[in-house]
Amino acid sequence: MKSAFDLSKYIEDIELCGLRGRMINAPATKKSAEKVNILLFHGHHSSLERMSGVAELLADYGNFCLPDMPGFGGMDSLKNVGLKPTIDNLADYMASFIKLKYGSQKKFVVVGYSFGFLVLTRMLQKYPHLQKQCIDVIGLAGLLHRDDIVFTKKRRAFYSISSRIVGSRVGSWVTREIFLRRWFLGSFYTKTHNAKEKFDNLDAETTKRMVNFEIHLWRINDVPTWCFTSREMLKADLVTGAKQLDIPVIQITVDADKYFDNAVVQQHMHIVYKDVKVIKAGAVKHGISAVESAKDVLPFFPVAVRNHLKSLQ
Repeated sequence: MKSAFDLSKYIEDIELCGLRGRMINAPATKKSAEKVNILLFHGHHSSLERMSGVAELLADYGNFCLPDMPGFGGMDSLKNVGLKPTIDNLADYMASFIKLKYGSQKKFVVVGYSFGFLVLTRMLQKYPHLQKQCIDVIGLAGLLHRDDIVFTKKRRAFYSISSRIVGSRVGSWVTREIFLRRWFLGSFYTKTHNAKEKFDNLDAETTKRMVNFEIHLWRINDVPTWCFTSREMLKADLVTGAKQLDIPVIQITVDADKYFDNAVVQQHMHIVYKDVKVIKAGAVKHGISAVESAKDVLPFFPVAVRNHLKSLQ
């Protein structure tokens, strides 16, 4: 059943740093939450629509905002302005967005989901003044270092090499014109190693809807950006030599996360952040799929996290 939450009402076009994109700008649904601002950094392979359930849920706790990141969700890529989609450059863009949205004084809670937490942390490292505006940092299944990823050396090498091939000019054209066609994705996507968990135990109608959404998502995301940022994660290191951030972080972990080693992530969290609180999610997988309501994402935001957000009102 579809949610009564109409995402289209809250999507706005933005133009920033020479790039065109969109953002969700949803006011708090409760009067008691009107003074709280919540900003979300989305994960890898994402869009505003994929985060619709998160928007619906978090709008109960504050004014919710989620911008596209360059190259994702149909937004212009950084190559349009002569830049590579490095973690640093994405962090710079998000810092510029915060200045546009919140100025230099307005405070906010910032949530980083998966890859988004990597970008978020790098932004705070590069722009220490933003720490004063952050009431809280929440990391949902996030990472800080390449060793957080559980891939074997063989799998890392495969992704590194294949992403260079696919992300090249010729490779990205071939990928988009052949492998990202509806007939190919519709036939094979649900059987791939990384995607099959999204479709476990679903009825035929839901599977069809989710496949159609994934096809759309793959088609609107910039292939070279996806490939380059995949390699950025495989070589990431925000830990070595890092000055500890004097800001509290809530780390939401997923026991069944097949991408990250939670124990290693936690060790790195304590190095990078001064105050770390770990809360286990009830989710049974790393990723938020194509969701339609707040109910779908409740397992990713445990009661303790929701109560904490409510306490800020």
